[in-house]
Amino acid sequence: MQAIFKKYDLRGIVGTEFQISDVYDITKAILTYFKNQNPNLNHIAVGMDGRISSLDIKDQVCQAILDSGLNAHFIGLCTTPIMYFACNTLPVDAGIMITASHNPKEYNGFKLILNKESVWGDQIEEIYQIYISKKFIPNYQAGNYYVHETVNSYIDDLVNRFSHLINADLKLVIDCGNGSAGVVIPKLIKKLNWTNTAILYPEVDGNYPNHEPNPVEEKNMLDVKNFLASHDCDFGIGFDGDCDRVGAMTKVGYLIPGDLLLGIFALNIKEQYDPVVVMDSKCSDIIAQTLEKNQIKCFVSPTGFAFIKSYLKLYDGIVGGELSGHFCFKDRHFGYDDGIYAMLRLCEILIQTKQTLESWINAFPKAYCSPEYRIACSPAQKELLLEETKKTCRFWKNVKISNLDGIRVQTEIGWFLVRAANTEPAISIRIEGYSPQDLQQLKLNLFEIISTQIDREQLASKMDI
Repeated sequence: MQAIFKKYDLRGIVGTEFQISDVYDITKAILTYFKNQNPNLNHIAVGMDGRISSLDIKDQVCQAILDSGLNAHFIGLCTTPIMYFACNTLPVDAGIMITASHNPKEYNGFKLILNKESVWGDQIEEIYQIYISKKFIPNYQAGNYYVHETVNSYIDDLVNRFSHLINADLKLVIDCGNGSAGVVIPKLIKKLNWTNTAILYPEVDGNYPNHEPNPVEEKNMLDVKNFLASHDCDFGIGFDGDCDRVGAMTKVGYLIPGDLLLGIFALNIKEQYDPVVVMDSKCSDIIAQTLEKNQIKCFVSPTGFAFIKSYLKLYDGIVGGELSGHFCFKDRHFGYDDGIYAMLRLCEILIQTKQTLESWINAFPKAYCSPEYRIACSPAQKELLLEETKKTCRFWKNVKISNLDGIRVQTEIGWFLVRAANTEPAISIRIEGYSPQDLQQLKLNLFEIISTQIDREQLASKMDI
């Protein structure tokens, strides 16, 4: 059970790691934590994505809320950004979003919000300790159950914010991936009157029959790529399962890395005022250096949307983002990560500047970066790999080792990062070289270190060696 209590949320495979029969007590632990932090708390928003198990989980969550004498405000099948929106616009004190984000269909879990802030890190550990102690707030006379129509309110808010994009002559394709983007995108596109926009897989289906809902992996954007190749479109968009992440692809099928997309957002904001940007530790040095040459301050945070939000607050940042496609805007927005809002900001840039996506990409020197490699391994292997990487690299010449987020090794020819993934049993790797040859050399160096713990053939396949 402890395995589902992650750094940023609760998440696991339903039926093995995460039993629906445990949901009632897990929710009671969450509510106890909420009440400990805010004794006046009475109103909890509950939303869910389109996963097969979400409805059964929702029933248990709401029952626990009502039995605790609290009020459940069900906002329906929705995206995680709609949950954030509800927590900023409805008279609620906290939110429980039932989702496993970009994970495969077998997974489900919770993202938690209290007093409009994400619940994560040590807070989730506290909830786990309450869960195992079973010292919950007592049951009271049943609370009240309310249903809210938030999807249309959210869409109306976006249309109001981007009213200048109504009737825009955009030629794009949007892949909803059978995720909860499907409850928003068709209505939004109709209200904006984007008549040249094609929509793929808007039917919400928790089996994800066409591909996994993870747009930063190219295999999940192949349908967008094929559509772009056979139609007159300017670019393509994809969303993850709960729509807090976005991927963008050029007309020739180039999947834009999240750090480069963040760079485009930051350069555009620079035209209005001097922004402060927060990027996660996997982002390219080339992006940061280019922004700094344009007098844009950059700060690096550990990977994770919760870290991005906290660093934005710490450094008074305007925009933050991750390689994984999370983007938070604090100008003209509430500041939470919303893939659809980020898509609209990108469309706005292209329309208002009358520049192509390719010309914006060309504003940055070419970076020689690997994709993010995710290598499956056990928790014990994760620790061994991090220790082995640190132990080996400290004897190299002219290196700097950072422990901000896993192990990041800066060398004379580039850098690589090895960190424990927080949302799945894997390590995450990214490498950047100052030339294609440097990238390959660093990749081989890291391969030799990691292959002491991971099968060489499996690793070579994953790392394209």
